[in-house]
Amino acid sequence: MRLIAILFFVSLFTVFTTHAQERKDCDDVKTGEFRIENEYGITIIKRTLDKQLEIGKRDSSEIIMDVVWLNDCTFQLRNAKLLKGPEFLRGNPTDILTVEIVGIDGNKLTTKTTANFTDFSRETTMEIIK
Repeated sequence: MRLIAILFFVSLFTVFTTHAQERKDCDDVKTGEFRIENEYGITIIKRTLDKQLEIGKRDSSEIIMDVVWLNDCTFQLRNAKLLKGPEFLRGNPTDILTVEIVGIDGNKLTTKTTANFTDFSRETTMEIIK
């Protein structure tokens, strides 16, 4: 009976330890590569701690922005520069997007984005590529 109890607790400990190791937090997605697929097509995001490059597959656009972290799970995208693509994607120099990481589930990242130039907000789920 004691052996069964020990095996039970070892198994339980292993399950909790494995789950804790798989769990992600905002630090795990501050940098990396992400993929969004929505009504606008496929967008690949490549983010370092201070820059974000967005590559639009449908229109071959490329936009690079400065990343400014406000806290562990919220950052702003500023100083967008259209490197390539349709002119309508060029924003104003004062445009700021504020992105809050609201959930991480396996290889999925969910963010809520607001902007200083509109009341519109958008929740987006993307795939974590790396």
